[in-house]
Amino acid sequence: MQTNRLRYFEAIRGLAAVLVMLRHFRSAFYPYASFGNFPTFESVPHSPIEIFLSETSLGLMASFNFAFPLFFVLSGFVLSFKLIGRSDVRSRILGSALKRPFRLVGMVWFSMIMAYILQRLGWYFNDEIAPLTTSVPWFQYYWTGRAPSIPVFLFDLLFRPFVRGGIYNQPLWMMSVELSGSMLTFAYLFLVGDRRWRLAVLLPVIVFFWTTQTYHVGFALGILCGEILKIVTDRNLKINWMIPFILFLLGWMIGSYPLVSNETLHNNTIFSLLPFIQFFQGYHVIGGAMI
Repeated sequence: MQTNRLRYFEAIRGLAAVLVMLRHFRSAFYPYASFGNFPTFESVPHSPIEIFLSETSLGLMASFNFAFPLFFVLSGFVLSFKLIGRSDVRSRILGSALKRPFRLVGMVWFSMIMAYILQRLGWYFNDEIAPLTTSVPWFQYYWTGRAPSIPVFLFDLLFRPFVRGGIYNQPLWMMSVELSGSMLTFAYLFLVGDRRWRLAVLLPVIVFFWTTQTYHVGFALGILCGEILKIVTDRNLKINWMIPFILFLLGWMIGSYPLVSNETLHNNTIFSLLPFIQFFQGYHVIGGAMI
């Protein structure tokens, strides 16, 4: 893959990281921009801007889960693109699969340690702040109850960081999905990565993950993006610049689909043009794949 393409994907990854930060900041202090009038939340708009963000595509900057699926799509793409169709894919994939947990665990350890220290010191005040910002119950959900004992923490840290990391810092839930999704990507490449009929396996997998409403569909779509790019690259196809531009705009709109729980709330937003689905995170995944 060319260096400029790698830089492009790193830029998208950086954008996703910024979106995660903005999402948590807005969800804590301007919750209506993230959650709208979601019935199980007590968020109240502080200004018309929050209402506007919650109902339009500009809500991408406050979208509830857009950045996480974007990470997963990128991971599926980056992990698979260089290996798709290679005759030596099996020998190359084993090393990558063995290294993957060690590449991720450092970030998990750092986050767990910092979160545990702050909780032990009693330096979290989100429970007191949440009613003031009306971010109830979202902001109250974090760091609740007593911190586990030091032996329990050390056991979790060393032996089950991907399983228990979210107890210490809730956003670490995505790291367990990242690890399992990476392993599933490697499994796909190991089993059928060098087969010409591999798309006959990938497409039903995408349908399965979609119907089971799991974020692993993002990895599968990332692999599909890699397959498409490989076809374009191998055949030296010329793509009109309007196509990626249109895909970006559509991805922006679809990816900023708001958090909704029923068809009535769905119909009160600009996104009523889209069909209502129970797996609303699916729109975020599709938007990430388009971008």
